[in-house]
Amino acid sequence: MASNRRDISADVPLFPLVNPEGLIKMVAVASNIRGALEVDGNKVVLSRSHESDGWRFLESLYGEDQRLDLWAAWKSHQVALRAARKAGQTIAAFPDRYLPSEVHRRRAGQRPNNHAWTMPDLAPIVADPEADKRPSRAAKGTPARPIDSKVDA
Repeated sequence: MASNRRDISADVPLFPLVNPEGLIKMVAVASNIRGALEVDGNKVVLSRSHESDGWRFLESLYGEDQRLDLWAAWKSHQVALRAARKAGQTIAAFPDRYLPSEVHRRRAGQRPNNHAWTMPDLAPIVADPEADKRPSRAAKGTPARPIDSKVDA
């Protein structure tokens, strides 16, 4: 990172995060923008809202699998990928089979924080059991008035 904040040519550090769907997102830290990452002292941490939504650092997922050797390989691949892009070349994507088990679990549709909600058995405000069965006005096909039409007074 550049020592001078006005140096816009400096590479912004990117941190690989895994979203709840298992996609890897490269996220930058911006001290003046509230986002997924925050600076806490000398460390970069997930914001509370992103953490509660299930976002995770890719590195920590490799650590949970006790496969920091694969984390090192992933970082090496990212360096090679950036070098190839600068040279106008492409390289193959990092093989999925070397991604952490949590990434595979999330991609299979198993969300980390699945907070299912069901309606509790409470007394309704309107005591009409047929109210839920009646179609709404929009569902009945009530035509909308054109924008330029005049309202009769």
